[in-house]
Amino acid sequence: MYIENQAVHIQKLMSKAEDDRQLLLKDAPSVSTSDEKAGASLEALLNQERSSTLPDDLCAPSTSDGELPADLLPTSLDAIWLRYTTRITHIIAQHLPDLWLMASEQLTSLATVSDRAKHLVDGSINLVASSLQLLLDRYRTGVHGALEQLSKTSSPSGLLLALVREVVSGCCSLQSSSAPKLVISSFQQLLEEAVSICEGRLHVRQTQVVAYLDKHEDWTVEAASNKTGQPVSRLPGLLQRVVIQGMDQLQALLTQAMRCSINLQGAVAAKSREAFFQSFIVFAVAADKLAEALTTPQSAAGSEADRPFTAAAAAPAPSTDARLLTLFSNCQHVRSSILPSLCERYGELLAADGAGSAARASLQDCSQQIQQVESRLLQAYVDVKTATLDDALQDFLPEQEPVLGAPLPSTVGAAAHELVNALAAVEAEMYQSAPSMRASVLEAMLDYILGAIASVVAEQLADVQAASLLQLLLDLIYLQRVIDPTPQQPSSSAFAAAIDTLVQRCDIIVQRNAGRDIQRWMGTSKASLPIPQRILRTVSGLASQEIKRTRMNAALLGGQMI
Repeated sequence: MYIENQAVHIQKLMSKAEDDRQLLLKDAPSVSTSDEKAGASLEALLNQERSSTLPDDLCAPSTSDGELPADLLPTSLDAIWLRYTTRITHIIAQHLPDLWLMASEQLTSLATVSDRAKHLVDGSINLVASSLQLLLDRYRTGVHGALEQLSKTSSPSGLLLALVREVVSGCCSLQSSSAPKLVISSFQQLLEEAVSICEGRLHVRQTQVVAYLDKHEDWTVEAASNKTGQPVSRLPGLLQRVVIQGMDQLQALLTQAMRCSINLQGAVAAKSREAFFQSFIVFAVAADKLAEALTTPQSAAGSEADRPFTAAAAAPAPSTDARLLTLFSNCQHVRSSILPSLCERYGELLAADGAGSAARASLQDCSQQIQQVESRLLQAYVDVKTATLDDALQDFLPEQEPVLGAPLPSTVGAAAHELVNALAAVEAEMYQSAPSMRASVLEAMLDYILGAIASVVAEQLADVQAASLLQLLLDLIYLQRVIDPTPQQPSSSAFAAAIDTLVQRCDIIVQRNAGRDIQRWMGTSKASLPIPQRILRTVSGLASQEIKRTRMNAALLGGQMI
């Protein structure tokens, strides 16, 4: 009778808690249950996360009926469910021990009185076990309801951690009361389920926030990043904050489980590893989409909601090529700095299941995916820039139809200056946004220029007059002197090959048309030298005079711009 009455008493307490919860839920203000709406504003999400983040060294909380996290309205759905969980945990922790204490302290000694007494005691012990199971099942159902509600709503992840904290406190209290294995195993199973749900919620939320990062790119370079030589926008910092926030909350959750001597690190390592690296892969995908939006012409009739970068500042927006460089620098910084540092910070958790090789493989795969995005961004930037060189290249290369009466060259052509200015502008932009890739981008642009020149030199100069051919040779040597590539760079050999081919063609044309004008242009002081050497000396001298006259020595690839 005592056992039955005690079980009924606990059932009534839990029923009263459920009734009170339902009454409060009827009067609670309705809230959105869409995680998509929760992710619509990144700043709102981050503010929610920051306000509810729990530290790693959480102390044992009070299970009093009424203590709520700071900044949580008492009438909100979150508060009602959290208060309900706290209340039923307190009921279980306070009243459940009376059942097994009666069985262990009183009934066992009565079993020796007689056979009938032993039969009654055995029946009572079985009743204790069935009553415990029934009450624990009801408690589990209540906690699952709270977990389900908090997982569906836009409540901060910190509230789920607070709920787990209450469950842990109840488990610790029962352990201190010498609870039987049935109670502890049931409670630990519930805790594992709660941890799994919370972990999944954290990971979904983390991935969701990362996916919304691109919506808040304003292309403003962080001032502090300029000091490191790798200018980046606010995007990498937001990504780092979100990942740290999610991983720290997960570690706090696992720390709570350890209070009950439940080590779940190995069990959650695989999911944690997947979620950790997935955040960076989602970031790479978002960066790729931004690059595609940048390089795809937008319809003028499209609505503002359909256009990217709606969160950009009202100040004049950076150009497309500047944005591509900023995005490239962001990806490079994430891959080379943020990703390795966070792998080191959470290395123990990521490899807690002994799969260190899996963690290393995931790191390598993630880095490669980000690097592929970097390559596409850099190529898109080069494509944008090389497209601007086409007009200058058309003027730089000789006309297909001969121009009668064209004078022999006496100075560098305007098209050569235009090409140099375009390359210098790219170098300045690279110094500002992506200094580490300056040489690679300039080499790519030079490859484009030299490729166009080489194709013309090889195929289309049969009928070009001597004046046009000599002008092209002079401009090309000027371009080489100004850019000044080092011998190890591919453009150095490309310049040399193009110049050598041009000198040979000029030699053929000059020998066909060895008039007084050409002889006077080459000079008589070195008349004994072969014609190719005289041509090369003459155009080299004119190129040097032009460099001195304009004081232009950019040395784009060989040194520092003057």
